[in-house]
Amino acid sequence: MMNLLSPKKKKKKLEENIELTAELIARVKRDPVAFARIFCKFYPHWYQVKILRDMSKNIAIRMGRQMGKTAATAIKALWYAFTRPEASTPQEQVTIVIIAPSQRQSKIMYNQIRSYIHANPILEASVIKSTQQTIKLDNNSVIYNFPVGDSAEKVRGFSINLLIVDEAAFIKQRIFTAILPSLAGTNGSLILIGTPASRTGLFYQAFYPGKDGSGVKLRFSTHWYPYSDALDVQRVDKNGVPLFDKDGNPITQLSRDWIEYQYTSMSKGEFAQEFEAKFVDESLGYFTREDLIANVEDYSMEHVHDGESVYAMGVDFAKYHDSYVALVIKRDINGITRVVYTLEARNRNYSETVPLTIKIAKRFRCRYVFCDSTGVGEPNAEIIEKELKGISIVKSVNMSSLQKQIDMYSNLQRMFGEGVLKIPASNRELISQLSLVMRTITPSGRVKIEAAEGQHDDFCFDGSTKVQTTNGYIDISKIKKGDIVLTSSGHKKVINTSEREINELVYRVKVKGRPTFTCTKNHPFKTVDGDFDIIDNLQYLRKDFIKLNERRFIDLAEIQYDEGKHGSSKIIVNEDTISYMNGRLTTLPRYIQLDYDFGFIIGAYLAEGSIGAHDIQFTLNKTDDPLIEIIKEKFKNVFGCELSYIEHDNNSCNLYKSSLILRKLFKTLIPGISSSKRIHPLLFSNKDFLRGLIEAYYKGDGCIINNGRGFSVSTNSLNLAYQITDILNLFGIYGNIHTSHRKGKSMNLHEHKYTHNHNLHQIRISGSWYVNKFIDLFWNEYEHISDNKFHYCKEKWYDDFVLIPFKKNEIEYIGSVYNLYIDDVNEFSIGSATVHNCDALALACMMTVNNPNPPKTLATSVKSVFSKKTHRHTATTPQRRRQQTPYRQVAVFDERGRIIGTRTEQR
Repeated sequence: MMNLLSPKKKKKKLEENIELTAELIARVKRDPVAFARIFCKFYPHWYQVKILRDMSKNIAIRMGRQMGKTAATAIKALWYAFTRPEASTPQEQVTIVIIAPSQRQSKIMYNQIRSYIHANPILEASVIKSTQQTIKLDNNSVIYNFPVGDSAEKVRGFSINLLIVDEAAFIKQRIFTAILPSLAGTNGSLILIGTPASRTGLFYQAFYPGKDGSGVKLRFSTHWYPYSDALDVQRVDKNGVPLFDKDGNPITQLSRDWIEYQYTSMSKGEFAQEFEAKFVDESLGYFTREDLIANVEDYSMEHVHDGESVYAMGVDFAKYHDSYVALVIKRDINGITRVVYTLEARNRNYSETVPLTIKIAKRFRCRYVFCDSTGVGEPNAEIIEKELKGISIVKSVNMSSLQKQIDMYSNLQRMFGEGVLKIPASNRELISQLSLVMRTITPSGRVKIEAAEGQHDDFCFDGSTKVQTTNGYIDISKIKKGDIVLTSSGHKKVINTSEREINELVYRVKVKGRPTFTCTKNHPFKTVDGDFDIIDNLQYLRKDFIKLNERRFIDLAEIQYDEGKHGSSKIIVNEDTISYMNGRLTTLPRYIQLDYDFGFIIGAYLAEGSIGAHDIQFTLNKTDDPLIEIIKEKFKNVFGCELSYIEHDNNSCNLYKSSLILRKLFKTLIPGISSSKRIHPLLFSNKDFLRGLIEAYYKGDGCIINNGRGFSVSTNSLNLAYQITDILNLFGIYGNIHTSHRKGKSMNLHEHKYTHNHNLHQIRISGSWYVNKFIDLFWNEYEHISDNKFHYCKEKWYDDFVLIPFKKNEIEYIGSVYNLYIDDVNEFSIGSATVHNCDALALACMMTVNNPNPPKTLATSVKSVFSKKTHRHTATTPQRRRQQTPYRQVAVFDERGRIIGTRTEQR
């Protein structure tokens, strides 16, 4: 056995350690955080705690630099080696392999593991062998580290229980192809960590399944923590004591001054990649930096026609808070094209921007004027064409066509490559916007063009359109900045919202059993291959399934409890239990498994449950003996205590349990009153739990319809109805929502008669294919139906989404329409479909190059929300650089610590 400590020193250290009791061993085997604190003197930050307690089979972690991802993963590997959570016998060898692209990178985590082991004599006493590449423990666990580079030969032949891939974004796909089969024999786990790089490969696929076309089917539990999550996290010493500097200020994991320095010394793309942990790959830029910089020239902008060149203008009209942008280019007699004029104007309506466009076109005597009609329609172009008759050829361009965008940008790319399109050095904003135009490949192999992040300009839905959020389905007009909405990549934050008034023809879209919505004609919807297209070209709407969080348990200690109204109350939290003292002691298990039994209890509560002043209760019919017994049995299995039973004269009975803890738990997990009840996002954990929920909900509150050919359940909450249909979708069952208006009871109040009316929402399952599948999954006591009349299934099902048929009607709409800007992705989910959030692509400015008919496209970036930031790669003249020297750009933070812009200050 290898000993790095002398016997005397070792004895002293052993005396300082706590006694290895059975309770302590059970605790650290259950909780990696406890293992970190007790054996490694490592006190993880909140985001490291989430990583350590994530017991998913496959985990992907992307974090900003210097946030502690390597330390947290090293602790997780060490805990896995010592506790062997998936070993079936003590003799079975548990193999942990750490790989990285280089020797230096693979040793960083490995050396950290060794330092934790040799700093604790209990851990060190378990080491049989410790070399620069291998650590072997006396419990038959082995930890290896290998650099893989371009070859996976060193790792072939291993049967791996846990594979950790450091700097996973830089591991080539062929390496993964060679290594991943090593996990098959052991059903092993995979952890990918690192900062993002390219938008391809397994690491990118883990966060955005299906977007790189690789066809990888592994499902990952993902963790994404940008630098801002560490700005207010205070460091602690080895005893868990918070650290302060000499001035008494807390020492945080990352300092704002250091982040500010990094921000001002990096390009936007580099900072986004290294510290915001975003996938911003320069190699996927549509235009190379070499081509852009080579075409930057130091020339003056123009304000009038020069008398001999051909001029053309591109216009993107303002939409409420968005920017109106006009850009003029000219082609001289030598065939060189230059950008000579740009104008941005915010908060302008059409009555101002249309005359302004006409004025600019007349000043430059533009031969061609191209207007972006996306989201606007033809009226603006028609007015401009009438006013410029005999002066300019006016054309409207609808940017919803993916092929049109590809053609325009391909021509622009060619012109940059040939060196015939020049950009003024003084227009840094235009250079920056062009450098951030990205190209991606759809799963069908088509190229898709995406503009710089945050460039959105189309507003597409009426205010009543339902958007899927963590708080249920909410009208799009009520969504606020900071809300979390559902996308096909999981839940994402709304970074901005917009609104404008329109008076035009739109589509009213009706979907069977789903909410009706109104959208502008050109709005892109997600298609079967992951691309986007306007609704005129679609026969089905794609509805992505909800993403499960794969949470395994709920810690009752995390619930926020209120003090009791009657007498003193006190919550007592222990390692495995949680107790409530109010007259007498009530004890419950602290960790509640999110399994079938708990799902059944939640479903029964949705159907028959309520919260009293001091208890939770289930109200059932006395004839429901089987259901009553099942609820009592599963409640005891989950909470370790029995429900009390009481009968009433009206043929009903109550099952109840007095407990402040349970009352608060159910109130948290099923928030809202009868008309607004919904399921908390925490409960969308796994299919086993949700199967129990659906079964109990339908058995408790459901009924048989259509003469035995269908099932139905009713609720006053539309939010809950939508959530139940979302869960049914996960099991390949399509539920139809039918809403009816019910007149409530009348009452007299202050000599006035009031009637409370409400809507009743039925979730119906019909059609023999769906009904038989429902019976197999949730209602085994019922017999299958075989009537062919009900067999036809109109929906088309895939692994992660369903295609739903729809009908649309053209209507005239006068009012507000809305758009959401989503962090990191270009989509969000409404009640009936997954839709694009209208990232504004660079508007094409077209002019004749050789033959006026037909015109060739000359694309330049016109649409830009012009950034005030200085781009590090922007070309400047020596004189201009000297003028900037006395000043510097410094970052501006919002209240949450995120950088929202820069300000100029004197050095």
